[in-house]
Amino acid sequence: MSDESTFVVALVAVVVAMIVGIVASQKRSARRLASQRTISLPIDSVGRTVAVVLPAAIVVPVLVGIVAELTDPWLRGHAAGVVLGMVIGSGASIVGAVWATKRFRQIGALTLADDALELRIGGVVNQIDLARPWDHFEGWSTGPQGMQLQVAIVTQDGRSWGFSYGLTVYQKPYGDPVSVDTRSAPSLSSDARVVHDRLRGQRATAAALLRIEPSVTQVV
Repeated sequence: MSDESTFVVALVAVVVAMIVGIVASQKRSARRLASQRTISLPIDSVGRTVAVVLPAAIVVPVLVGIVAELTDPWLRGHAAGVVLGMVIGSGASIVGAVWATKRFRQIGALTLADDALELRIGGVVNQIDLARPWDHFEGWSTGPQGMQLQVAIVTQDGRSWGFSYGLTVYQKPYGDPVSVDTRSAPSLSSDARVVHDRLRGQRATAAALLRIEPSVTQVV
């Protein structure tokens, strides 16, 4: 097998491994959250996240460029390995930077407890009492780079608010296509699917109880 073919195979293997790792991590996170009685998810600033990710993405290529100037003959003889290392290094740099700046990037949180759903962004807090009547609407929209965004809107006492989240490759959208204003439905990570599914379950249970109550009253 030629050096070029070996490089292509290795690069594809690295990309596939990264995708598998991301999917496995997402599923582990979803299982962990689903086991919790109260779920709290961070809401990150898009601007702060971009400010963190962009430098992290270019730091490895910049370092490779510096090394290239110092070791030009050696680098040209190992170009395939260097490119592969850049891909792996950039990915690791981004993951490390995102993990290290969690608190800096967070501007709010979505919290689901047994009796309430709360969305806090800065000093603004929206909340519904799940023990009282509330309405639920869901749909999906297209976000940046064609990513599908799931939208969930809740209404109580005439006030509506909600949240959205990016769908992963194995998640199917709920509802029909809609337009969404991210100011009224801020975007979260795919972990918000756990909150959304629990809300749907609570809503279905409440609707079933409402259907049962009249018949019970008639029997009594």
